[in-house]
Amino acid sequence: MIRWFIFLLIVVSAPALGARNSIVDIDPYIFGDSLLLSRNVRVVDSLKAIRNKTVPSVSSVMAAQELGDYFLEHYTDSAFIYWNMARDEATALGLDREAMMLRMKIDGYMPFIGMGAEGFTDFTKIDKTDFDSELKRAYFLASCELHYNLAIKYPDSHQKNRNIGKTVEAIDSLMLYYSPDVPVYRYLYAFRSLLTGNKSIAAATLAELLPELRNRPALYTRASQILAEFYQSNPNRRDDYMNYLIGATLASLRHGVIRPLLMARLGRELYLDGDRKRGARCIYLAFSANDAERGIYQLSNTSEYASMLAGSNNDSLIVRNIVSAAAFLVIATLAILLIVSLRNAKRQEILMTERINDAEERLKQLRSDRRTYLSLAFSTLEGLKEFNRYAHRKLTAGQAKDLFKDLESGSFVQTQADRFFEDFDAMFLKSEPHFLDSLNSLLRPDQKLELMPGNRLSPELRIAALMSLGISDSSRIAAVLGLSLNTVYTYRNRLKGRASDRAEFENQLMKISDNA
Repeated sequence: MIRWFIFLLIVVSAPALGARNSIVDIDPYIFGDSLLLSRNVRVVDSLKAIRNKTVPSVSSVMAAQELGDYFLEHYTDSAFIYWNMARDEATALGLDREAMMLRMKIDGYMPFIGMGAEGFTDFTKIDKTDFDSELKRAYFLASCELHYNLAIKYPDSHQKNRNIGKTVEAIDSLMLYYSPDVPVYRYLYAFRSLLTGNKSIAAATLAELLPELRNRPALYTRASQILAEFYQSNPNRRDDYMNYLIGATLASLRHGVIRPLLMARLGRELYLDGDRKRGARCIYLAFSANDAERGIYQLSNTSEYASMLAGSNNDSLIVRNIVSAAAFLVIATLAILLIVSLRNAKRQEILMTERINDAEERLKQLRSDRRTYLSLAFSTLEGLKEFNRYAHRKLTAGQAKDLFKDLESGSFVQTQADRFFEDFDAMFLKSEPHFLDSLNSLLRPDQKLELMPGNRLSPELRIAALMSLGISDSSRIAAVLGLSLNTVYTYRNRLKGRASDRAEFENQLMKISDNA
């Protein structure tokens, strides 16, 4: 069943899309720079500028809400951060209506960060009795989101069917707020038909509606995907299947987003049709895409595509994909090195003007820190080279299946991760010897943290360490530490719960290195 219901109702302008789609149209995106150029960086920078230049106001609330809407397609955690910021500011400003809209939106998407029960419980407390028409429309929209997002978390079961039923009820209520001749109403009708098992009616409605969605890439993408899945099992309609699959993929790429499931399916079909280079490239992008790394477009089953990637050409795309993933760890290490070096350089410049006699000692510390983190980077690079040699031996020996088994077990990656964290703990504590005392000074007396045996950092302390170095994005922290986003989210809340001043804790934490 098609995942993720509500984002289809977001209207975004885009170039017109033709009725028939050519596979060559995707080449600038998968082989060139068009994907990077299509991302709406200027709009995001403009919204961030509004938030940086203004005190809390209606403008800053709206900017935070729009940033959350944008990041929903890319980094779910960032979307929730901005939505919660907008809601807090709206509440503080007495904008009760805007705060309620944001509360309902947040509840609807909570299942995506593993907090479906919390979202459901909070949503049931909302009293819509005195809502006006627009708030009621938003209420039923959020109800659709919440129950459908809860439903996709369950296998076939009574609980899943119950949430599907609740979704249908909410759609029925929502449709009352749209005229039957507008595209959104007809899309809702098609989606309702799909949920109730009337797939033929859903496909016929969407096929008729599709030309009217050309300037709405989010709706166009999902409608095309539904149609592609409808025709997927019919060999006599393969041309239609490929046309809708290409159209859905192309619409998302033009919108600046890689949807891994779409890309992988298109890559598989192209590969089986003999277009191995283009097919393997699509599968490679699906595997390595981080647009969807937090679940909205998650590609859960990779085994059926992996063999195509491994056998695509002599360049061994599978090795390049794996090395790219491992290289992310190297990049994260180098980013830490850069941040530490910049912080120490700034600190050194200030101290030289105030305490000239300490200049030589500080310069020595700076060099020591650089050597420390360069050693960490070199150690990580050596691990990457070791893995590259290992993967090359396996592939040269024709043992691709053994390689995939090793990858699925995670033992090699876990060994490298353990080595990395052992080095990181030692080098960080050497570079920041007063870190633990400074952190505990921000916590309540009965909530102090301690090092683990062997002077090792716990996952909670590693998160605090990275935040003290200026790395505050939860999705990046999760990627570096190999934790789930929900785990990082939980640890951050737990840290804040220990703090003497919850409101200022994270700001104070990120100043620890500056004050050392």
